[in-house]
Amino acid sequence: MLANRLAGHEPEAAFRFLDEISRIPRGSGNEAAIAAWLMRFARERGLWAFEDEIHNVVIKRPGSPGCEGLEPVVLQGHTDMVCEKNAGTAHDFLADPIEFAIDGDLLRARGTTLGADNGVAVAAMLSLLDNAALASPPLECVFTVMEEAGLDGAARLDPALIEGRRMINIDGGPEGHFLAGSAGGVNLTARIAAERTLAEGIALRVTVRGLRGGHSGADIHLGHANSLKAIGRLLFRLLRERLPFRLVSVSGGMKTNAIPREADAVLVLGAAYEQNARRMLEETAREILAEIASKEPDAQIRVGEAAPQKAMSSAATRKAILLLSLLPDGVQEMGEDGVPALSLNTGAADSEGGAFTVTWSIRSGTDSRLEALCQRLEAAAALIGAETERSGRYPAWEYRAKSPLRDEMRAVFQKLYGREAVVETIHAGLECGIFAGKLPGADIVVIGPDMGGLHTPEEWLSLSSFGRMVRFLEAVLQALTRPQNSDQR
Repeated sequence: MLANRLAGHEPEAAFRFLDEISRIPRGSGNEAAIAAWLMRFARERGLWAFEDEIHNVVIKRPGSPGCEGLEPVVLQGHTDMVCEKNAGTAHDFLADPIEFAIDGDLLRARGTTLGADNGVAVAAMLSLLDNAALASPPLECVFTVMEEAGLDGAARLDPALIEGRRMINIDGGPEGHFLAGSAGGVNLTARIAAERTLAEGIALRVTVRGLRGGHSGADIHLGHANSLKAIGRLLFRLLRERLPFRLVSVSGGMKTNAIPREADAVLVLGAAYEQNARRMLEETAREILAEIASKEPDAQIRVGEAAPQKAMSSAATRKAILLLSLLPDGVQEMGEDGVPALSLNTGAADSEGGAFTVTWSIRSGTDSRLEALCQRLEAAAALIGAETERSGRYPAWEYRAKSPLRDEMRAVFQKLYGREAVVETIHAGLECGIFAGKLPGADIVVIGPDMGGLHTPEEWLSLSSFGRMVRFLEAVLQALTRPQNSDQR
C-alpha cells in the first residue's frame, strides 16, 4: 500500500481515503475505475452495493445496534472532477494521479485542479461507512457520475435504489453554510460551417493567459475576466476596422461550467497588413489589461507569429467573431437577496472538424428567465448565421421553508461551534434539484468544507475544515439516532 500523503490529519480515515481516490483518474465520463474501487471497498466490508451501467454507485450500511429500524439517511456526492491544467503542465488526466502540494492548512495540486470538488464527499462517505464505532441510522451513500458534465449521473440514477427521504449532499460550502436552494441551467451551443482552404500570407497567434477563471455559477458575480470574450474583442477590432484576414482557429475553455482562463486564436493575412494588425491587437490588449488589472493581476495577452495554415472563409471568419464578441456574458440579472438571478458563461469554443462552435452555460433559479435568455441567444445566433442546440438541462432546487433535517443540523452545529449556521441559496447548479424530483418529499441539506478556486488549477481545500466537516457529519448522524427524529419530513 502506498504511503498516505495526508498522514497526520484527523480523522485519519477520511484523509486516507481522500489520498487514495486522488490517485484514481476520474474526470467526467471516466468514472469506471473509481466505481470499481468503490465496489471493491463495499465487498471487502460486506456492505450491500450496486453499480449501474453508467457507473453510479450506491452503498448501504445497516444502522448501528438499536437503530436498524430508523429511517435511512442518504449521503450524496459525485465521483467525477473537472480536469483543468495550466498551459505547460505535463499531466494526463486519463492516467496520472493528482500531485498534492500542501501549503500550511491548504491542500492544492501542482498545476491542475485538485478534485476536492467533489472528492471531499467521496472520502467523507467512505470514512463514515468504514467507522464501525459510529452511531447512526441506516446509511445510503450515493456516488453519482458526470455531475460536472450536466448532472447526467443523478438524472439517470434509478430512484428505486434509494429508500431514505432525508438527504445530506456534500457538494457545498463554505463551512457553516447550509445550502437550501440552487439554480437550474442549460447549455446552448451555436455552430457554423467553417471549412478551411489554403491561405497565402503570414499567420499571427493571439494568446490570453493568466486569468483567474472560476466556477461559472458560484463565481460568476465576481467579475473575473473570460478569455474567450477577450479573444472575441481583440478579433472584433480587426473586423470593425475592415482589415482583410481569415481565421485559422479559435480555442479556449475545457468545461462550460468553468470560466475560461486561457484562449488562443490564429489568423492569416497579407504581409502588407501585418503592421496594422499588430498595432490594433496590441492597443486593444492594453485596453483590456488596464480594465481588468484590479481583478486579474496576472493576465497576459500576447501577439506572436504562427505557421501559415489553412483558414476559414472570410464569411465564416466574420460569423465566428460575431458569435464570440456580440453575444452577452456574465451576470444578466441580480436577485433581491444579492444572489445572481440570471447569468451565462461563454464556456468553450473550438474550430475542429470543419465547424466553429461556441457553448454557453446558462443559469437561473427561474424557468421563465432561463427560457427568455435562451430564446434571445438563439435569435441572435440565427441572425449571425449559426445553428443552435440545447443540451444538459437540469432543474432548479427550490427553497423549502420547513426542513426538520436542516433544523436538526443547525442545532448540532450550534452545540458544536457555539454559533449559528448560515442558511442560503446559491446560483450554482446542484444535483439536489434532480433528487427533489425523483424522491417526493425529500428533505435535503447541502454542506461542505472551506474550499476555493473550484474548476481551476488554483483549487484549494482547507485540511482542518475538511476534518471538522467529517466530525460534524458524525455528530449529526448520532443526533438522528434519537427515536423522535426517525420520521421527520
